[in-house]
Amino acid sequence: MKDLVKLFIAGMAGVLFGGLILGFLIELIFTNWVESGSVKFGNWAMWTGAFFTLFAAIAAGIAATGALKTLSFMKDQHIQLSKENTKRFNHEKAIWSEQREMLLFQKQRDHKQEFYSILNNLEKEHAIVFFERSKFYSALFPENKFNYCDYSVELNENIAGSLGDIGHLFNSISLSLEDFSLFSGDKLSRHLEKHLRKVLEFSSILHVNFQDNDKVGDFYFNIEDLVNKPHILNIFDSLRTTVVMQEVFFELLGFTGNSLPKGINHQRTSFYQNALLAFFNIPIIGQLLSPKRKT
Repeated sequence: MKDLVKLFIAGMAGVLFGGLILGFLIELIFTNWVESGSVKFGNWAMWTGAFFTLFAAIAAGIAATGALKTLSFMKDQHIQLSKENTKRFNHEKAIWSEQREMLLFQKQRDHKQEFYSILNNLEKEHAIVFFERSKFYSALFPENKFNYCDYSVELNENIAGSLGDIGHLFNSISLSLEDFSLFSGDKLSRHLEKHLRKVLEFSSILHVNFQDNDKVGDFYFNIEDLVNKPHILNIFDSLRTTVVMQEVFFELLGFTGNSLPKGINHQRTSFYQNALLAFFNIPIIGQLLSPKRKT
């Protein structure tokens, strides 16, 4: 800015100085200080022309210098503005990145709380308890972190503990219920044992514990390292707990934006019930049931 002021003052001085000289020369001509056509006039005209040529060259040089300095100033100003804009952009980008992380963290936390709220409602409705809720959420939504949250889940049965894995096990239980009419004798007993282990696995993968109401006919798996033995069904209402776990599974499917498969409610048949009653009275039951529930 100071350079521009200096150039402006120099330009004004040049204009004033040139105007004075031009006025002086005009005065000389009009007052006949020299006679036109004389030698004296020719010398005067030559020197005057040379002076104006020199003055024009100096003025042109000053103008060119001024133009170069103006361009240099504009370039420096452009560079300065570019640096300031880059700095401002990086600052705003950093602020937005921080705000984005906070929004994603809030989104993931809200999603997790909504998941827990669904579990709370299921507990009240079906008299069940969900254990290790945080691990359960992480198993269903393995990609969700503090800086990322996705509401949808693909049903990939190759990932252990995933919703796809739960769906694969549910389909296996459904097919197993249909097959009870196909077996008898020892084959039926082996099929029932495999089926009960699938039901136990289903409750485990859903992180579900059934409340122990100490009812007659309750089934408990005799797992030695557990003080509270897993209760998976009651002989006299054999399908109730499995249907409850189905409702839990269906609720999770809806929460993750997946469609519901065919249910198992219609598979409450006498084949399954009779297989349980027969299995309850044979010696192998001692390997599956807690002694306090064998009578």
